[in-house]
Amino acid sequence: MNRITKIGLSSVLLIILALFGRYAYQEYQDNRLTELEHKAYIRKVMTVISNPSHPWGLNFDLPKNPKRVQWDAEYDMPRVLFFAEQHKADKGEALWSMNLNGTDVRLVISKDQMSGMGLMMGEDKVSPNGRFIFVNGSTSQSGDGCYLYDIKEQKEKYINHEYCNAVWKKDGTAILRSDFVALFNPESGKIEPIHLKQDYGEYDGINTGIELFLSRDGSKVIRASDSSANIYYDNENPFPTDKGDYIIFDANTGDFLEKSDHFPKGCRFNLHYSVGGEYLTCSRHLEREIVNGQDRFKGFKLYSATPPFKQVGLSDELKVIQRGMLTTDGESYINLNRAADAFSPIKYVSYYYSYNYADNSSHGPRRLYFYLSPNLRDNYSQRDFSPFFPLPSSDEVEEAKRRLQEGQ
Repeated sequence: MNRITKIGLSSVLLIILALFGRYAYQEYQDNRLTELEHKAYIRKVMTVISNPSHPWGLNFDLPKNPKRVQWDAEYDMPRVLFFAEQHKADKGEALWSMNLNGTDVRLVISKDQMSGMGLMMGEDKVSPNGRFIFVNGSTSQSGDGCYLYDIKEQKEKYINHEYCNAVWKKDGTAILRSDFVALFNPESGKIEPIHLKQDYGEYDGINTGIELFLSRDGSKVIRASDSSANIYYDNENPFPTDKGDYIIFDANTGDFLEKSDHFPKGCRFNLHYSVGGEYLTCSRHLEREIVNGQDRFKGFKLYSATPPFKQVGLSDELKVIQRGMLTTDGESYINLNRAADAFSPIKYVSYYYSYNYADNSSHGPRRLYFYLSPNLRDNYSQRDFSPFFPLPSSDEVEEAKRRLQEGQ
């Protein structure tokens, strides 16, 4: 073997050893990282076991070059709308959408398209087909007011100067309240006023009526009264309405139907429909219990959203994502309630959403609004979304308990 051949073989051998060394080092780093991640995960499990009310962080990043949300996409779980600043120095917030578990974060409306954004009252923010959303905000062309945003075309349409107050009907049209009450077709942009009474001042309907509700079957518009001074005029037959009354109209003709308590007495306009619309809660309807001599909150009364609004249980939060399983405070938290099973003995976990700025500081989103893609609406209450969340297995729970006992 000549000298040149020996040198060549030696070089090849050195390259092989270097590559092997690099591979071995990378494998070591990967294993070390996996071990560190496992320890961090077990520490979370230890916290959940020792303090069940302590939240489990669902941390996500706002993408630098975000994809736009797809209005007609089919999803495996409910989506969350939220407001957040993409950069710490931003002077305005964008509207974002993500999966229930904090994945697939996408942009809905950028801060450059609209400023000072907020979403309307009521639970249904997005149209039944997923294409349209009512937004309160301001643009350079039209100023402050209520806008309809077309997610498909990524364009906004100015509606009026009032705060958005509308309810979506199943056929994709909306009933809109501002200075008047109208039937609104988002496809054509046509607004047809429905006169809920003879003119009285600048209002149609109930003077200073606060909120619009739509009956579960979509046949009635229900308006809450907020003052004993409110008067409904039916031609020449006025009658007073007391605080908490509901005035009920035909959703298609606007004809007056009745004045009644309608919803559970005392709910007034503090109603919260569940995601999917099958249930409702009222902020003033709750139950308490005495535990060890202490008066404690037991839960909010949960009612069927269909008359006669029978109570069907309790909820730990006013806002219900899915009966008996998922609730939210509407700000930063969601709560998972489940039955213990062979996979995990954990029955309750509170999850907290947070996102990172470029400086790695963590922040919570502003407000949470939940909606369903059309493919999830059928048999929604029978679906199980718990597998999408981080949930410790029985083995991980046992390891966490052992470490707690050992004081680690």
